Amino acid sequence: MLQGHSVGLDYDFRLMVSSRLMVSRMITPRYGPSCEKRQTSSPRLVAVEACPVCRSKRFLALMTIEDRRYGIPGKFTYDRCEACHTVFQGPVIAQEDIERCYPDGYYTHVPNPQLSEGPSDQHSTDRRFSSARNNLRSYVAAAVEGSSSRGAMHFIAGAFAKIRRMRERAFYGLMDELIPTSPGVNRALELGCGSGSLLASMARAGWEVEGVERDVTAAEVARSVSGCVVHVGDLFRAKLPKNEYDLVVLNHVFEHLAEPGRVLSRLHELLVSGGRAVLLYPNPGSVSAHYLGSSWPHWDPPRHLVLPTGRALRTLAKTVGFDCTSHRTRPTRASLVFAHGRAYAAGRSVELQRVGALDRMLALTEVIPVVLGLNVGNELVLVLTKYRRQN
Repeated sequence: MLQGHSVGLDYDFRLMVSSRLMVSRMITPRYGPSCEKRQTSSPRLVAVEACPVCRSKRFLALMTIEDRRYGIPGKFTYDRCEACHTVFQGPVIAQEDIERCYPDGYYTHVPNPQLSEGPSDQHSTDRRFSSARNNLRSYVAAAVEGSSSRGAMHFIAGAFAKIRRMRERAFYGLMDELIPTSPGVNRALELGCGSGSLLASMARAGWEVEGVERDVTAAEVARSVSGCVVHVGDLFRAKLPKNEYDLVVLNHVFEHLAEPGRVLSRLHELLVSGGRAVLLYPNPGSVSAHYLGSSWPHWDPPRHLVLPTGRALRTLAKTVGFDCTSHRTRPTRASLVFAHGRAYAAGRSVELQRVGALDRMLALTEVIPVVLGLNVGNELVLVLTKYRRQN
């Protein structure tokens, strides 16, 4: 194990060291209770000959680590591409054994009521301003979607609609990249929808949304939580219409898939012309990854297979017909990431680890650069837009 091994940072000033909780299952920490059933043998591994993103054959072994979350047997090596700095598992888990890496106690099987609810202000015991707040929310949402109206409220709403925080509040806490931006019917698809919390939030915000989930138990939970259609299957085997969706979301799913180019091609196939794919996944170039090294919780072996840098994924997306129209990072629950990473490094259980003063101080080393515009948060958010057809 290469404790403390540094991971290169992906941002404009290469030599510098370098939000709110989204109503979604995907940014829930992926390090929790132990699985109910322990595997007794290691999953099979397959050799990797080239970087799965840029196909370069120049890569270096970065670290070899064990599954400290669920105890899947084996040691798993991660390499870093010298050309595009993508971090990937090599050798990689054989496709036939992938399911063995997701035990019965995997977190997506259980709904999280807290994440299914709207923002906390809707539960306020003071109802005096409830009506005015809801009216303002409606005006802001209409302004975001381009609906025309007149009067003072329209002017105020138009000003608020230019502020990310206000846009997100108008759509019940849904993150800005997932907000519907046009009136009428907007179709969305979440791939790997887990327990359905994000589906519920998107439906409430106005999307006509469906989910895809390969785990039967999780799919049943998602249907119950969201009331949405949930297909059982994976990205490639689920029977989905082509050129139909205005938005496709992969919410901490992309890093679980071994073939990034094939995944992006499939997303392109599902989207309408001008449609968006929103990808959220751990940032291997974050401050916390650099500081914690092999103890960074978001490596999550053996389930995380490929973690491209933002720059590498933008380049790959262009080759399959996408423009990257937005690229940012978020220091999502940074203090908790540092707390759990330090627990891993010390050999302690993260279940007993509490966030302390040191963790909050370390979190500032990630939060402040992100506020200053550097892409060093622990979560990457990329919006890929399918090229519009030329008439």
